[in-house]
Order: sequence, then structure tokens, then C-alpha cells
Amino acid sequence: MGRLLGAAQEKKHGTEKPAASERLRQFCLRYKPAAIIIPDDDFAPVVEEVIKKSIDAKGMTVKIIRSRIDASTMELSQCHWMNRNFSDLDLSMRKAFAIGLSFIQPLSLILQTGIRYFSFHPLQAYVSEKRCAELVRRLYTEHVLHEGIPIGETESATLGLLPTLPETIVPELQSCGQKKLLTCKDDLLKLNGMTETVFRNIAGYLIIPYAENPLDRTLMHPDHFTWVTDICSQLSISKDALVNNPESLRSIAESDTALKLFIEKRLIHQLAVGQRFAKPAFGKNRRKLKLDELVEGTVISGHVTNITPFGVFVNINAVCEGLIHISQLADTYIETPEQVVSIGDVVNVRIIRIDPKKRRISLSMKGLSSQPIKISPSKRQLSSLATHFQNR
Repeated sequence: MGRLLGAAQEKKHGTEKPAASERLRQFCLRYKPAAIIIPDDDFAPVVEEVIKKSIDAKGMTVKIIRSRIDASTMELSQCHWMNRNFSDLDLSMRKAFAIGLSFIQPLSLILQTGIRYFSFHPLQAYVSEKRCAELVRRLYTEHVLHEGIPIGETESATLGLLPTLPETIVPELQSCGQKKLLTCKDDLLKLNGMTETVFRNIAGYLIIPYAENPLDRTLMHPDHFTWVTDICSQLSISKDALVNNPESLRSIAESDTALKLFIEKRLIHQLAVGQRFAKPAFGKNRRKLKLDELVEGTVISGHVTNITPFGVFVNINAVCEGLIHISQLADTYIETPEQVVSIGDVVNVRIIRIDPKKRRISLSMKGLSSQPIKISPSKRQLSSLATHFQNR
């Protein structure tokens, strides 16, 4: 316990009556860890008791895992990579960090620190270290490309994983992304040394997080943009709304089996990746749509700006905000809007009425998804439930 709390710059507590750690409690509240790993040594029982007291105070659920400091972990805590990057940490903190790395085994760091410090496969001892590194690099590359590479938010080493990308283009690509000079994927063709072949090979893996077109914020290849735009017209749904709910593509009546498989196996995931870049995009100063540019019945995406007892106001990038009446928030009865949405949530809505004279836009969230909307219990329901159990 002394080493754990001492590393956090706290006073050491006596082992007879361990007290809760305020620093640990604040850490759990801020980062909400799924698990806390502690060294399985003589101090482990005391440390575990301190952690339980600290997190139980707020009703948090955190898994506590004990891990032994074996020879590989000790070597990792003192390896060249650790000394180069974390020379400011004392030995106890390096050991704690090494235990965490050994447990999580992040693919990118395994390649940097060295394969020899990690045990991730029962047959690892029968394969050369070089061959193991090649296999890990392949898995890491597959993972990175599957999740996409956001321009301007990644290191040059990650960009080097792109197939056929010349090393000479990597610095320029990274620089343009950081300066936000690339407004769409087609702008990649303007980079010095970029060829049509390279563009076609990498455009589907790159993401422009700040792009105005929501499709540029996904893993979609520009060659498919026109096709997806036509699908949006067919479904009467905006591109923003499609990215926010790509599962709606499953409702398309497609007779071509190969195309149907592509939609289900590839396209839905490619669009879903763009959801994590939705909120920054709403923050951009985009041109507001006029009321006569909106079409009743169209499904669009917006973010919740205000919640009132009678409904929810949503910014849909129009000259005025739209209102979802409480009766239009869910297919079933709800008591308060907070049971369905929170301020800042990105939601799909259908325009059900536009009143240019009163400058009002009526919206609805009913019937937009095959999955039922998640409804949280209201404060009154929670209070009634608590009273019920107290009176039992």
C-alpha cells in the first residue's frame, strides 16, 4: 500500500486500519476505469482494501486484479524504451506501469518495447522473435486500418501503415492534416507526389475529422459517395443522419446479393466509424439551412441544445432550432424528456412540419430505428422504487 499511495504523493496509511484514498476516488470518478491492477505482493491485501473503501464510497464498480511481477515484467520496467520515455518515474512507478502493460498488451507498444517482454501466445517460444514481431505488426496494421486513421490526429508511424503510401508523402500529409488544409478526401490528390493509384489505395482508410461532408469523416471511399448519396435520397435521410444510424441501411430492398453483403459486412461499419467525429462537426460554422430548403418527412441529424418539460430543442443546422414535443420522443409513454436524451446528444430526427410564418420546425424521433429507444426511469419512478424497498 505504501508504494501505491506514495507514488500518488499521498501520506502512507497504517496497515492496521486502512483508510479510503481521496486521490484514488477522484481518479476513478474522472477516468471510470473498468479494472485496477495491483502487484500481487505482501501489500496486496491492504491495497485491495483501500481500493474497495475508496470506490465503494460512490457506488462505483471497478474490477480489482492482482498480477505477479515476474522476470519479464521486471525487465520491461528497466528496458531501454522505459528509460528513454519515462526516466522521471521512480522504480516503483515503472514496475506498476510495466504490470499494466503486461496485462493490457497494447499491440503498438509491443512493437516499440520488444516482443521478448510479453507472453501473448502459448506457442510463442517456438517462433523466432523476428517472426513474432511480423505477426504482431500485421495484427496491429489490421486493427488500425479497420478503425481508420484520422488526419491530423495521428503519428507519422501510423500513417506509414497505409498500403503503397510513399514515405516522402507522409510528412506533407501529416502537416496538411494538422493545419486543416485538407477539406475532403479528394484534396489528397493535391499533395505533391500523390498518384491516382496511391489515392485509390489509401482514401478508404483515411478520415478527415473536421470535414463538412459527413462521408469524408468515415471510412468510405470517395468512389462510393455518389452511390450512398442516392441511397440517402431513396430513404429520405440526410447523410449526417445515415452516419448517426447506419443500421437503417438494412431496410433497403436490394436484390443484388453481393451488394447486400457489401452493405452489411463493410458499409455499415465504414459509416459507423464516423460517429465519433459527429460532435466536432456540429461545432463548425456551417451555412445555416433556410426553411424552404428543408423537406417535411426527411430524416436529419442534430444535437440537443435544450430540454424543457414539454419537449426538446435540437440544432439541425437551420436558421432556427427544431422542437421535438415530448409525445414525439419515444414510441411509448415517458414522463420527462430526460428519460430519453441529454443535452449535447447527437440524435436522428424526422421533420414532420415546417411553419415559415411562425419560424417553427416540428420534429419527431418516433419510428426511426428498428431497435427500441432506451428509456431511463424518471426521478419519480426511482423515488417510488426506493420507497417500496424501504417499506418492505
